[in-house]
Amino acid sequence: MVTQLVDAAWDCVMTAALGRSGGELRIVSPFVKVSAFARLARGHEGPLRLITRFSHEDWAKGVSDIAALREVLARGGAVRGVRNLHAKLYLFGDSEAVVTSANLTSAGIDRNHEFGLHSDDTTVVAPSGEYFERLWRRAGPDLRPTDLDRWEAEIQARLATEARTAGA
Repeated sequence: MVTQLVDAAWDCVMTAALGRSGGELRIVSPFVKVSAFARLARGHEGPLRLITRFSHEDWAKGVSDIAALREVLARGGAVRGVRNLHAKLYLFGDSEAVVTSANLTSAGIDRNHEFGLHSDDTTVVAPSGEYFERLWRRAGPDLRPTDLDRWEAEIQARLATEARTAGA
């Protein structure tokens, strides 16, 4: 059993853990960008669940992507939202966990100064999985593609209004 502190190369740590696990990929991340998600989940064909926050403001500012949520759903995964989410957790089956400050964005994975730990120790992995399941149960219902369609239309209308107001 190994627990290691990590401050760089998150992509390598998580890709290796995913390759070893072969199980469900469970992610908790307030911000999710489609390119970072696609890179992490590349080749993963097992179950997938994501807990994130549903924030029109985040999507309008581009710090998180509705396209990433569409990608999760397209892969047969499930997505739920939690208000005031700040935690970042990546679970690879029941065998490995990454607890980190890094969101699932290219900035979080590649550029920012992030810190956390990677472990295959059951005293870390099991409670991390329990936390995920508690959060999953507290979250709202599973996201539907029609929710995304509605949100995208609302965001586009908001951005158009803001552009008109700024130009007036």
